[in-house]
Amino acid sequence: MYGHNNTFPQYGNEAAQYPGAFTDQSWQHMHNYDQMKNQLNQTLVEAWNLRQQNTEFINNFINDNCQNSLTIEKKNNTKKRLGIADTKALIITIKKLNLQLNDNTEKLKLNNSTDEEWLNDFNNCQQLKNNIELLLNKLTDNEKICSFKKLLEQRKNKRIREKKLREKLKKKKDINNEIKLRLNEKADNWIREKQDEINREKQNELLKKEADIVLSEVRGKRGDAKKYLGILRELKNLRKVMVANARARGEKQSAAADQTFENIIEQLSKHWTQLEREYSIEEQGLKLMLQTDNEKIIAKQKKNTFDDWEIALFGKPLPLPENVEKNLNNIFMTRCAWDKFIYNDNDSSRIPLGWIMPDPPTSAAWQKCLKKN
Repeated sequence: MYGHNNTFPQYGNEAAQYPGAFTDQSWQHMHNYDQMKNQLNQTLVEAWNLRQQNTEFINNFINDNCQNSLTIEKKNNTKKRLGIADTKALIITIKKLNLQLNDNTEKLKLNNSTDEEWLNDFNNCQQLKNNIELLLNKLTDNEKICSFKKLLEQRKNKRIREKKLREKLKKKKDINNEIKLRLNEKADNWIREKQDEINREKQNELLKKEADIVLSEVRGKRGDAKKYLGILRELKNLRKVMVANARARGEKQSAAADQTFENIIEQLSKHWTQLEREYSIEEQGLKLMLQTDNEKIIAKQKKNTFDDWEIALFGKPLPLPENVEKNLNNIFMTRCAWDKFIYNDNDSSRIPLGWIMPDPPTSAAWQKCLKKN
């Protein structure tokens, strides 16, 4: 193989030395061979020079066009700058071209290819080098690359702002979720209280019905006790009449029989009297319990009526804020609610004595509270 430099290798530069035993015909053949070799070398040199000229012309043409394109682009887009994505793409492209150039250079250093292949690899290296220089010029000539750190700083600040915004939105969302949970918990507690109240009312109604039934039974038993006491009294009177009639007829009555009858009547009277007393106490307790329930129902009805009147006259009551003395916003809200009723001296009037109500009702709630003629 041949060594490579900036010029194409030449054949026959050294003077040929031949053995003295060659004949004239051999000398003639060798002379012809030298001429053919010189012609081949001259042809290869001319081809090489022509190829170099063409390559130089093409490279100059490409460079001129690229420079003209860059000049026109700079003139038309003087304010256009490379962004981070464009700069990244250029750097990646330059890296790929540089790797290809290194591979081709290593291939040339091995020097194990033919002359034509070596020339092709050399031209490829030159083309890759030119492309890399063009891209590097595009980077260095661009205005934005000078402020590339500023771009990165802006991108970093943007990401920080977006992160803070996401954290703020997440915090706000968590607060809203917590508020929703509290409201749901309050609603569940209110529903539970109402359900317990309804259950208590149902239980009270059931107990009242059972108390009415028990009271009716107690009254019946007390009436039976009174009836049996009356029967015992009648039997006692009847016994007296029968004994008086027997004595009037002269019949003798046994004192033991009279005493036995008196003892039985007395025991039965004590028994029914005790039962009647117990039934009376039980009846009084049931009456008191029912009377208390009725009083509670009446008081509740009166309270509901009073609440209806209060709402009809003054509207729905404002909810009392929690921790008014500790929360400044609650104080402002309460003060604003009171300040709505403040007027100037010219527009204000004295507080009337007593209740002043217009003749026609102003709301359905008021109409409901009025008595019907």
